[in-house]
Amino acid sequence: IADVLRRLLRLPWAECEAYVLKCMIKVVRGRASNVPLVVSLAYGLAQYYESAGVALVDGVLESIRDGLEQPGQGTYQKRTADVRLL
Repeated sequence: IADVLRRLLRLPWAECEAYVLKCMIKVVRGRASNVPLVVSLAYGLAQYYESAGVALVDGVLESIRDGLEQPGQGTYQKRTADVRLL
């Protein structure tokens, strides 16, 4: 985690913030065992960039809201993964 955090901190955050947060949300949807790793990484980023924590929570809540507004067969597992991350 420390190595990945160090590499993320080297990125130009203003340009890459949205993409990094989107990728973090996608990783959680893939496997439930990744949730603690993503949370640890998000905590480390939030210590340096306050907007990272707020944007991640906002993105997760928006994803949950979209899933509730448009229910479908494939969205139940995605929504469950998002709730675990929250």
